[in-house]
Amino acid sequence: MIDQDYTKDDLKKAMLNEACPNMIGFYSDMVEDFKLIDEMNYGDKAQWFYRKQGTCLEVEDPQMFQQNFDYWEKQIFRSFEIIRRGKDLYSVREIHPKHS
Repeated sequence: MIDQDYTKDDLKKAMLNEACPNMIGFYSDMVEDFKLIDEMNYGDKAQWFYRKQGTCLEVEDPQMFQQNFDYWEKQIFRSFEIIRRGKDLYSVREIHPKHS
Protein backbone atom coordinates (compact mmCIF):
# COMPACT_ATOMS: atom_id res chain seq x y z
CA MET A 1 0.00 0.00 0.00
CA ILE A 2 1.13 3.51 -0.61
CA ASP A 3 0.36 6.66 1.35
CA GLN A 4 -2.76 8.00 -0.33
CA ASP A 5 -6.54 8.23 -0.14
CA TYR A 6 -8.69 5.19 -0.97
CA THR A 7 -12.36 4.38 -1.38
CA LYS A 8 -13.52 1.61 0.96
CA ASP A 9 -13.39 -1.04 -1.78
CA ASP A 10 -10.00 0.13 -3.02
CA LEU A 11 -8.67 0.13 0.56
CA LYS A 12 -9.74 -3.48 1.07
CA LYS A 13 -8.16 -4.50 -2.24
CA ALA A 14 -4.95 -2.70 -1.31
CA MET A 15 -4.87 -4.44 2.07
CA LEU A 16 -5.30 -7.83 0.40
CA ASN A 17 -2.63 -7.06 -2.18
CA GLU A 18 -0.28 -5.85 0.55
CA ALA A 19 -0.67 -8.66 3.06
CA CYS A 20 -1.66 -11.87 1.26
CA PRO A 21 1.55 -12.43 -0.73
CA ASN A 22 3.50 -12.43 2.55
CA MET A 23 1.06 -14.38 4.73
CA ILE A 24 0.96 -18.15 5.13
CA GLY A 25 -2.35 -18.38 6.90
CA PHE A 26 -4.88 -16.81 9.22
CA TYR A 27 -6.62 -15.04 6.33
CA SER A 28 -9.76 -14.93 8.47
CA ASP A 29 -8.10 -11.99 10.26
CA MET A 30 -8.67 -9.98 7.09
CA VAL A 31 -12.43 -10.66 7.25
CA GLU A 32 -12.49 -9.22 10.77
CA ASP A 33 -10.39 -6.24 9.65
CA PHE A 34 -12.87 -5.52 6.84
CA LYS A 35 -15.81 -5.65 9.29
CA LEU A 36 -14.06 -3.09 11.49
CA ILE A 37 -13.37 -0.84 8.48
CA ASP A 38 -17.08 -1.03 7.58
CA GLU A 39 -17.95 0.05 11.14
CA MET A 40 -15.55 3.00 11.28
CA ASN A 41 -17.16 6.43 11.76
CA TYR A 42 -16.02 9.70 10.19
CA GLY A 43 -12.83 10.82 11.88
CA ASP A 44 -12.02 7.41 13.36
CA LYS A 45 -8.37 6.45 13.30
CA ALA A 46 -7.16 2.86 13.05
CA GLN A 47 -3.78 1.20 13.07
CA TRP A 48 -3.15 -1.94 11.05
CA PHE A 49 -0.22 -4.31 10.65
CA TYR A 50 0.29 -7.64 8.98
CA ARG A 51 2.66 -10.48 9.66
CA LYS A 52 3.28 -13.94 8.27
CA GLN A 53 0.47 -15.49 10.30
CA GLY A 54 -2.21 -12.83 10.46
CA THR A 55 -3.14 -9.20 10.79
CA CYS A 56 -4.15 -6.76 13.51
CA LEU A 57 -6.50 -3.79 13.09
CA GLU A 58 -7.34 -1.61 16.09
CA VAL A 59 -9.82 1.25 15.74
CA GLU A 60 -9.43 4.12 18.20
CA ASP A 61 -7.34 1.98 20.59
CA PRO A 62 -3.68 2.98 20.16
CA GLN A 63 -2.67 1.34 23.45
CA MET A 64 -3.97 -2.07 22.38
CA PHE A 65 -2.32 -1.65 18.99
CA GLN A 66 0.99 -0.83 20.67
CA GLN A 67 0.71 -3.92 22.90
CA ASN A 68 0.03 -6.13 19.88
CA PHE A 69 2.81 -4.43 17.92
CA ASP A 70 5.31 -4.97 20.74
CA TYR A 71 4.28 -8.62 21.07
CA TRP A 72 4.54 -9.41 17.32
CA GLU A 73 7.28 -6.89 16.47
CA LYS A 74 9.84 -9.34 15.11
CA GLN A 75 7.28 -10.83 12.69
CA ILE A 76 5.65 -7.66 11.37
CA PHE A 77 6.25 -6.72 7.75
CA ARG A 78 4.65 -3.25 7.66
CA SER A 79 2.15 -1.16 9.63
CA PHE A 80 -0.24 1.59 8.59
CA GLU A 81 -2.57 4.23 9.98
CA ILE A 82 -6.03 4.47 8.41
CA ILE A 83 -8.30 7.49 8.96
CA ARG A 84 -11.86 7.66 7.71
CA ARG A 85 -12.16 11.11 6.12
CA GLY A 86 -15.58 10.89 4.46
CA LYS A 87 -18.48 8.69 3.41
CA ASP A 88 -16.23 6.64 1.13
CA LEU A 89 -12.78 8.13 1.73
CA TYR A 90 -9.96 6.66 3.80
CA SER A 91 -6.48 8.14 4.14
CA VAL A 92 -3.60 5.72 4.60
CA ARG A 93 0.01 6.26 5.61
CA GLU A 94 2.73 3.90 6.70
CA ILE A 95 3.74 4.20 10.36
CA HIS A 96 6.63 2.97 12.46
CA PRO A 97 5.37 2.60 16.05
CA LYS A 98 7.85 3.24 18.82
CA HIS A 99 8.80 0.52 21.20
CA SER A 100 7.31 0.81 24.66
